[in-house]
Amino acid sequence: MNRGSSLFLITSGVCVGTAVAFGLWIMPSPLAQREIELDKQRVEDLIAIADAVLSYQRAKGKFPAALSALPESATLHLADRQTNTAYGYSLNGPREFKVCADFTTVSDKAVKSSPPETSGWKHQIGRQCFAFSAPASTATGGG
Repeated sequence: MNRGSSLFLITSGVCVGTAVAFGLWIMPSPLAQREIELDKQRVEDLIAIADAVLSYQRAKGKFPAALSALPESATLHLADRQTNTAYGYSLNGPREFKVCADFTTVSDKAVKSSPPETSGWKHQIGRQCFAFSAPASTATGGG
C-alpha cells in the first residue's frame, strides 16, 4: 500500500471515529430518552383531556366539575402512567380551565396541537399547567 492510500485510510478512520463520537455525545442517554418519551406521553394525555373537556363544554354549556364526569373518562388517561399521580384539572371561572402535569424534562420545542397557542405545550421540569378558554358564545352555563 502506498503512502497516499495509507493517509487516506487514516484520515477516513479519524473522520468516521469523530462522527461516531460526536453522535454519541449529542444523543441523550437511554434513561434521558425514556424521560423525554414519558413527558411526550404526558402532553398527549393532557391534549386528550383538554379536548374532552372542551367537547363537554360545547355539548353542555359548562365545564365538568371533575374529569371523572367526562363521558370519555373510562378511556382517557387521567393519571400519569409512570407515577399514577392524577393529572391536575381546575376551573378558573365559567369560561376557563387548566390542566396540569409534573414533567421530568424541559421541552425544547413546541408540540403541535390546539391550545395553548402561546406555549405550544412547552414545559419546564416540575408542575406545569396549561390554560384554556371557551368561546364566549358557548359559555352559557346551561344544562
